[in-house]
Amino acid sequence: MDPQVYELLDTALKIGLGAVIAVAGTHWLEKLKQAEERSREMRRFRRDRIVDPVLAFVDDNLACVSGYYWWNTDRITSDTKAEPGTPEGFHEKLTHLWHQEGTAQARVESLGDPDLLAEFKALTFKVGSVRAAMKREGFGGAHDEFKETMAIGGRVIARLLAYATPER
Repeated sequence: MDPQVYELLDTALKIGLGAVIAVAGTHWLEKLKQAEERSREMRRFRRDRIVDPVLAFVDDNLACVSGYYWWNTDRITSDTKAEPGTPEGFHEKLTHLWHQEGTAQARVESLGDPDLLAEFKALTFKVGSVRAAMKREGFGGAHDEFKETMAIGGRVIARLLAYATPER
């Protein structure tokens, strides 16, 4: 066979293999980009539909218990005969939070983190403990419950924020 034919076949084979490699590489890169985009969308969905609502619920609970605690503390320290009570609108806010607790817990459970779930359950229990301690023991008894509630709340928020970051 003519050497030019071999050279022509060699060149065609190299071009063909190069084209196959280029197409395969492009296809592989496109699949990689699609997988990364799906992963990014799932993280965004988890943050928007699961983490952010639970963060808002935790913030609202902490604000509610904090408002209750400080309102009563101010009341009791300014009038030593005052009994613990509830600030204006407290029952409505508390009722609203009670209605949200189940969905917030379900969202936490969907993350599949047993430590976060345990902390979340402890937090929702402690929120009620502050109110009970204030009624039972006044400012002094509620102080430790309040501080512990805020500490648990901080841990829950830190764990939830870890789920809101891109690398998780």
